[in-house]
Amino acid sequence: LQEDTFTIHCIHNFVVGFVAVCEPTYSHLLAYSFLDELYKEFNILYTASVVAAVRRPYSFIEFDGFLEKVRQKYNSPRSVAARVNLPALRTELSLNPPSMMSLSDLTPSHLPTTPSHTALSLTPNGNIANGHIVDHSQVGVTVQMMPLTVASRVSMVLAVVLSLLDLYRGFFSLSQSDLEEYDGPSPLHGFGFLLESFILISQVEVLRRYHRFRKLWSLGCAVLMLLICLLLLNDVRETWLSLLYVVVSACITLHTLNRNFRKKLSRFNV
Repeated sequence: LQEDTFTIHCIHNFVVGFVAVCEPTYSHLLAYSFLDELYKEFNILYTASVVAAVRRPYSFIEFDGFLEKVRQKYNSPRSVAARVNLPALRTELSLNPPSMMSLSDLTPSHLPTTPSHTALSLTPNGNIANGHIVDHSQVGVTVQMMPLTVASRVSMVLAVVLSLLDLYRGFFSLSQSDLEEYDGPSPLHGFGFLLESFILISQVEVLRRYHRFRKLWSLGCAVLMLLICLLLLNDVRETWLSLLYVVVSACITLHTLNRNFRKKLSRFNV
């Protein structure tokens, strides 16, 4: 990529790319030699399977020492030119000539080449909408989890249905307890139904989205659900229905414990 104030040289394979930003007067042969030296050393240190399994670029921190040493060497073009086989490099580049580009090749033809558009056209996370470049870049990396399975989705639907049933029975029990002082349901039962509803909704939320203590929270909710069904609501509800609540809560907890992070983030390249 050729520009008035800088030149960007790039080589890549199927997994990793190497980029060097140089002054316009810097020799193209030396820039190619610099990238080629990095490329060969990187392939010696890391195999393709190791690179594919990496989730963060900090795994290559040991390569930084070699990179800094080579960069200092190529910052003195005169000294390094005497130690590099320039004719061989010139022959190799003539057999495989690089593609030359400019910023005008990267700017859409229907957009004016103003400095703001030029800067946005180089952002990797942007797209063009209605003739304008929209930038979607963000700081840091969003944590992504494995997709929800069919069984986990079914458990979430059952939990939502049971939660709505608990909301109805909870408010109904609270209203009836005010009218019938002796024989009616206790207000404690109404609060128990509402607490069950909150537990199920919170378990659905921690299963659906990432939370720091999601596994511990879901496990604690399952234990609390078991205690409520056995000690508080067992006398005002059928046994099979109480068992259904416990099973659904346990299933959501199991799916939460088994749902891990993606091994490698989608569209994440080192």
